[in-house]
Amino acid sequence: GPLTTADLIANRILRRELGKIDEGAGWLSEENHDNLDRLGMRRIWIVDPIDGTREFVEGLPEFSISVGLVDNGVPVLGGIALPAVNRLVVGGPGLGVRRFEYRTPPQFENTRPSPEEMEDPQSAWLDYRVEEYVESEHALLGRTRAFQLKGTRLLVSRSEHRAGLFEGFEDDFELIPTGSVARKLALLACDEGDLIVSLRPKNEWDTCGGTALVHGINDSRVIELLERRPVVYNQRVTTSIGMVAGNSHLVRQVLDYLDRNDIQPRHSYD
Repeated sequence: GPLTTADLIANRILRRELGKIDEGAGWLSEENHDNLDRLGMRRIWIVDPIDGTREFVEGLPEFSISVGLVDNGVPVLGGIALPAVNRLVVGGPGLGVRRFEYRTPPQFENTRPSPEEMEDPQSAWLDYRVEEYVESEHALLGRTRAFQLKGTRLLVSRSEHRAGLFEGFEDDFELIPTGSVARKLALLACDEGDLIVSLRPKNEWDTCGGTALVHGINDSRVIELLERRPVVYNQRVTTSIGMVAGNSHLVRQVLDYLDRNDIQPRHSYD
């Protein structure tokens, strides 16, 4: 996908601030050269500064900022921000999931940085402030509306939907095509969808933060579609093939549905 100045700025802010939280953790980000020293580290931050950059560039609100903390290959803490709607979703296994609404969005001190400021990761231009945020009173997070597959709210990729990969699914599901896989995982955790199915490859930074959120919900799973098992994070090869996420009962049912209809994951983005 495209790379924007916003990706680079978000990446610098995240690296600086997350480093203050856990200085000893490794780092894997879509926007940094991959330092394989991370493979010897137990804890690692896995970050996508903007997931859904194409939607961001097109002016669509379907993008997110995704952060996950991995311990020994397992996401233990996740945070996904949805800037277009001033929402932050945080949680993890054993922690539950919490949703916060920003009453005013984060404000940068200076909206016109010089080229030199852009290149300096310690620049004051990266300083920002959040006026106020409150925990939402409206979400009962993690509640699944149905255990029957018929009519289930199925979150799918906009690009995969446009490519015809879900042709015929509308007979059995309420299809919701939308951008950013991290955002879809956050929506699932907020009970704004029941299942996610993706047939194309995913990177660790796409799914790490959201996987922690979904695993903060009782009896919910995120699995790779090809291998039918949870992704082990902080690997040398950071891609996995396809994804299914949701309540365990629905995950089993949708896997059976895919098998019955001979729907296979794709090994490329074509």
